[in-house]
Amino acid sequence: MSLQTPNQNVFGPAEAEKQDIEHVDVLEDTPSSSTATDPPMEEKFVWSYDIITNLIALNTVYFAASWALVVPTSAIGFIARVFPEQASDSAWIAAAVTIPNCVLQAFMGDLSDILDRRWFLLVGALFGLCGNLISGRASTMGMVLAGQVLNGVGVTLDYLAIPLSAEAVAKKDRPVVSAISIVVAGVATVIGPLVQGEFIKHDIGGADNGWRGGFYFGAGFYAMAFALVFWLYHPQSRPNPENLSKVSRVLKIDWSGVFLVTAGLCLFLVALHYGDNPDPWDSAKVLATLIVGIVCLLAFGVWEWKGTSVGLLRHDLFEHRNYTVTLLASFTSGMVFFGGQAYIPQEVLYIFSNDPVMTSVWTYPYNVACIFGAASSGIYMSWTKEAKGLMIGSFAGLTLSSGLMAIIHPGINFAGWFFPTAIMGFAVGVQVATSIVVVGLCTPDRFIGLAISMAGAIRALGGSVGVTIFSTIFSSKLDSYLPEKVTKVLVAAKMEPTTISELFPGILQAISAGSADALVQIPGISSKTADLIQAAAAEAYSDSFRFIWYTLIPFGAVSMVISAFLKSTKKQMTSVVAAGVQRRH
Repeated sequence: MSLQTPNQNVFGPAEAEKQDIEHVDVLEDTPSSSTATDPPMEEKFVWSYDIITNLIALNTVYFAASWALVVPTSAIGFIARVFPEQASDSAWIAAAVTIPNCVLQAFMGDLSDILDRRWFLLVGALFGLCGNLISGRASTMGMVLAGQVLNGVGVTLDYLAIPLSAEAVAKKDRPVVSAISIVVAGVATVIGPLVQGEFIKHDIGGADNGWRGGFYFGAGFYAMAFALVFWLYHPQSRPNPENLSKVSRVLKIDWSGVFLVTAGLCLFLVALHYGDNPDPWDSAKVLATLIVGIVCLLAFGVWEWKGTSVGLLRHDLFEHRNYTVTLLASFTSGMVFFGGQAYIPQEVLYIFSNDPVMTSVWTYPYNVACIFGAASSGIYMSWTKEAKGLMIGSFAGLTLSSGLMAIIHPGINFAGWFFPTAIMGFAVGVQVATSIVVVGLCTPDRFIGLAISMAGAIRALGGSVGVTIFSTIFSSKLDSYLPEKVTKVLVAAKMEPTTISELFPGILQAISAGSADALVQIPGISSKTADLIQAAAAEAYSDSFRFIWYTLIPFGAVSMVISAFLKSTKKQMTSVVAAGVQRRH
C-alpha cells in the first residue's frame, strides 16, 4: 500500500513555524518544545480501488448530513403554518441541529482520533435516520424538535467524513478531495429544497404536509449512507506514537475541558436562542443561562491556556500560525453560511414569492455558486498550492456581496437578486473548502479529526451567534417598520383608528401566514387594500432584512485583514498520507 511510516525529526515550535512544516506532532508525555514532524522522505501516493470506494462511502455520509442540515431549515415557514399555536418555537427547528453540531464537534473529533472512526459514522447515520423519521411523523412542534435534536447528533457525527476524506489521500490531493466533498454537500443544498418544495406545492402526503417528504428522503439517504459505510469504509489504524491502549488514551482525554466547553456552549447557545423568543433578554431565565454559560467558557479558556497543555485545545495545534488565523476566519464564515441558509429563503418568501418551488429557485444563485466556489478553490489550490489569496478574496467577496444585498428591494428583477447572492455563495464555498484544507495541513496528522472538528465547532458557533444577532436585529426592525407601513395603508383607506386597532392583530396574522385570502376575509379589507397591505409588508420586510446585511460588512472586512496573516501552504502540499485505508482488493 502506498502509505509511509513516519520518521521522527525534532524541532522546537519556533523552528517549526520558521520552516513552514506541514504539522508538528507532540508526544503526550514530552514537553511542547520537543516536537516531531512528518517525515521528509515521501513515498509515491497511488490511487486505488479501495481509496475510491472509501471516499464514495464518506461522501454519501456527507451528502446525507448536508441534506439533514439544510432541508428542514428551508421549510421552517411551512412547518410553522401546520402548528400555528407553537409557531413561536419554529426557530428551534434550526437551533436543535446547530447547537448539538457546535457542542459535540468540540470534542467528538478528539474521540474519533482515538477510537474507531467507522463506528462514529455508523452511529451518526442511525441517529439521523431516527431523527428524520420522528420529525417526519410529528404530530406536534415538540416532536419535530425532538427529531431535530437526534438529527443534530447525526449531522455532527457524520460531519467527521470531512477530515476522514482528507486523511485518506496525499496532502497535495486534499484540495481536490475536499472540494469534491463540498460539491457533494452543495448538491444536497440545491436539490433538497427544490424536491421538498414540489412536495409542499402539490400537498404530497396531505394538505400542508408536503414538508414531511423532505424528512423521509433524509431518512432514506441516511439508510443508504449506513449501508455504504458498513460495506465500503475500512480505514487503517490511527497513528499512535506512544503505543498506548485505547482505554489509556480515552482516559487521558481532557474530560475537565469537555465538561466546561459542553456546559458553556449549551447554556450560552440556549440563552441566545431564548432571548426574545419567547423570553425577554433581561429575564432571569435568559440572563442566568447566559451568564453561567459565559463563565464556563471563560473557565474553559483559562483551563486550556494554563491548566493543561494536552487539553481539547492542544497547544501544539497552535504552533503554526495558520490554525489560529483559520479558526478566527471560520467564525465569520459560519455567520454567513448558517445565516444565509436561514435568511435568504425567508427573504425570498416574504419579498418575492411564497410559492415553495419558486422559493427554492430564487435560492439557486447562492447554493449553486457555493458549489462552484468550492470546486474552483480546489482546482486553484492544487495548481498554485497556496491558500492565502483565496481566503482574502473570499472575504472581500463576502464584504462586497453583503453591501449589495442591502440594496435588495421588492420589485427588483432576478438579475438584481442573482449577482449579490451568487457572489456571497461563491465566497462562502471558497472559504469553507479552503479553510478545511489549511487546517488539515498545519496541524499534526494524528489530531486531524480534532483540528478540523474544532474548526467546524467554531464555524457552528459563529453561525449560532450570527443567526441570533440577525434575528434580534431583524425582529426589532420589523416590529417598528411593519405596523408603521401597514397603518399608513389603512389610514389612506379612510379607516377609523378604533377599527384599525380591532383589525390589526388579524392583519398581522394573515401577513405572517402569507395568505392574501385571509386578508380579504377580514371585514372592511377590500381586494385593493389587501394588495396594498401586502406591498407595504414586503417593504417592511425588505427594510428589516437590510440591517442583517449591514451587520455582516464589518465582520467580512475584519476577516479579510485577519486572512492576510496566513503563511504559505506550498511546502505543506506533500505526498504524505495521514491515515490510509485498508487494502482489501
